[in-house]
Amino acid sequence: MKKIFLLLLTASAVIVLTGCSSQSNNKSDSSSNSSSAKSNSSSSSSSATTKTVQLDAEDSTRLLTNSWKFDQFSIDQIKAEAEDGVLELEINWKNASDHATVFDDIGKVTVSQNGKELSITEQDDDYNDSILPNKTEDFELSYRYTGVDNPIKVSIHPTDTSRPTRTVTVQLKN
Repeated sequence: MKKIFLLLLTASAVIVLTGCSSQSNNKSDSSSNSSSAKSNSSSSSSSATTKTVQLDAEDSTRLLTNSWKFDQFSIDQIKAEAEDGVLELEINWKNASDHATVFDDIGKVTVSQNGKELSITEQDDDYNDSILPNKTEDFELSYRYTGVDNPIKVSIHPTDTSRPTRTVTVQLKN
């Protein structure tokens, strides 16, 4: 009887100590996750990155390594293809506001080359779709560029102009 009691007491102590150790590991994991998230968000607001887009490539090129988070939306990915003098962008965004909205009401896309804004040559219907909160959608925009030697800047601006703009630079390559 004494042996069973000691065995149960030892087993209980091991379970309690294992549970406490697990909780402290979870706390350190979550603090390292939050510091990692902070570094990701701060890096996304840093200077523009440059991505190379191969002309006439079979597949589109992913331009973002991390999502760009704004107050009312996030940009999860921008894909680019270039052929016949046209840069086509596919932009995947998420509505982070508390109401259904159209992207154009909360954000703007600006594409420029040599300091001049490029005009949209084509825009798909999804650009004007009203998206529910926490839902994602993608839309495509096409721009005619003026040559392959000068890089193209793709910028996303929140409509609240006091918020920072995020930009990725595209270098076209033959």
